[in-house]
Amino acid sequence: MDEQAVTAFLTQILQERGIEWKREGGFVRFQIQRGGMTWETDCLCRKGSVEIYGRYPFRSSDRAAAARLCGEANLRLNRGAMVLPADGRVVFRDCVEMDDPYSAAGRLRNALEFNFRAVAWFWGGVERTREA
Repeated sequence: MDEQAVTAFLTQILQERGIEWKREGGFVRFQIQRGGMTWETDCLCRKGSVEIYGRYPFRSSDRAAAARLCGEANLRLNRGAMVLPADGRVVFRDCVEMDDPYSAAGRLRNALEFNFRAVAWFWGGVERTREA
């Protein structure tokens, strides 16, 4: 599947869920809310795949604690990875292959939901490392 078809699958899923999105800097960007949590998700659509980045809305002031949390999370996760970029905002990164148009929508829905659940699951730990 080319980049345009991959993007169409993603935006259709977001529209079905009533999620507002925008194209910005090569990404499809939107916000997710679960309970009292709100975070930004950026998706980079490429030929044959979507990279999904769930970005926490706060920076970690204790980089060592945040790095330890990322390592502990990565030991527990069966896919994707928690990373700590230079800007201090922890990110859960995952990727889904979009090579088969018959299974692409289901695979993408599952990957998005996994990303959302991972961000929510580790929210408390990441929040404890945030700037005051």
